[in-house]
Amino acid sequence: MVSTLRAGMRLPFSQFWPMYLDAHRRPGTRAWHYIATLCGISSTLLAAIEGEILIMVAGILSSYCIAIGAHKWIEHNKPLIGVNPILGAYADLKMFWFALRGALPGEYVRLGLRPITSTDGHAVTGN
Repeated sequence: MVSTLRAGMRLPFSQFWPMYLDAHRRPGTRAWHYIATLCGISSTLLAAIEGEILIMVAGILSSYCIAIGAHKWIEHNKPLIGVNPILGAYADLKMFWFALRGALPGEYVRLGLRPITSTDGHAVTGN
């Protein structure tokens, strides 16, 4: 795993994406990331409508706090924001899009990652 921001900033997304999905094993972690993504998107849209950049800044900062908290309290691992915050933001959007389409379980399988687990750690079968 990439341990420094300097190395992470040179990391191609094709290598970051499997690490990102592996760091988001639990449904609860992913759910809080979806909430964070919606918070970031909605605050950005509201900032554009209102013409107030601070709404976007506050929304994005709140989003990061929500997502980081999910790693501390649900996933019990370190978030990848210290590896590459730009790729992390993009990966959040991609994971959200895959989840909306029901394609996330297939992506885990395609990448050869462990089965998606439930909140109690047992494997989930099916979609």
